[in-house]
Order: sequence, then structure tokens, then C-alpha cells
Amino acid sequence: MNQQQEVRGLFFIEALTPMHPGLGKGGEGFVDLPVQRDEFGFPTIWASSLKGAVKSSLLLECDNSSNEIERLVCRRRILLTFGPDTGEASEYASAISMLDARLILIPARSLKGVWTYVTSPHLLNYLFTYLEAINDNNRLGILRNLLNNVSSITKKTAVVNTNGLLIESSGKRYIVLNEL
Repeated sequence: MNQQQEVRGLFFIEALTPMHPGLGKGGEGFVDLPVQRDEFGFPTIWASSLKGAVKSSLLLECDNSSNEIERLVCRRRILLTFGPDTGEASEYASAISMLDARLILIPARSLKGVWTYVTSPHLLNYLFTYLEAINDNNRLGILRNLLNNVSSITKKTAVVNTNGLLIESSGKRYIVLNEL
């Protein structure tokens, strides 16, 4: 009996070292490929690049098995899930779909705390769209409330989740990020 199961979910990528997801093409004289960017110029990882990287990583894990049968079964499962190798692409389609990896949080230098993460309503709207796509109503409600609260923020104003980043001067509180 063949059972199909639909699973939806988000996974978050935290870059522990600098990332450079390239476009895969470049011009003459380029030492490095241009970075993948969305329509607003923010760095992104296109779904096809992400899916290929995950597939390759899982296939490498399969190759670590010392048992030949386990290795073949593992590789077959990965190929059935993520699609065949390029030469056999016309045989069957991938069983999964991925969305682009969008930027949600940006690390910024902080005068207090060394580093902190910053975001904006624009970036949080990416997350909102993805939560809608997977029907995560609990997190959607929380994010909707957050977006409503930050929509009234004016220029030169910030919302912080901890007072440990704030500096007091002349009765006012400031946050200093990237020397600003």
C-alpha cells in the first residue's frame, strides 16, 4: 500500500561562518560570482540551490555507511525524495518542494553586547508569507501582533527585546548599532 504524506514546515539556517551563495554565472574578470539577491537586493538562497545543497549533504552521509546495502537504500531514498541526478532528470520528479531561504535577521555590531540581531517589518513579512504557506496559525497570530506593534514605530525609534543593549544619556535611552 502506497501512502503519501504531506508535511509542511520551516527550517531556519544560521550562518556560523560567512556564506556566499553565488549566482552560478559571472562575467569575465570576476574572481568570485555575484551573490544571489532578491528583488529588493537582500541576499537570499534560491530554492534550487538550497535543495541541491541539502541533497548533496544527505548523499554524502549515505556514503559514510560501511554496509553496501544500507548505502544503496539510503541513496535511493534521498534520490526518490529530492529527485534523480541531472542525467536522469526526465525519469521522475522530486517528491519535495522548497521555498527560497530569505533573510529574517541580520547580525549587527552593538556598542553593548558586541553583536545583536536586527530585523525590519519588511523582512518579517517574508516570514509571515512563509507561515501562511505552511498554515502555521499559532505563529502567524504571534507575528501578526508583533507586526501591528512595530508598524507604529517612527524613524530613529527601535523595539528591543532586552534593556541590556540600551545606553542611557541625558535621560534618554539609545541603542548603538554599527556605530550609528
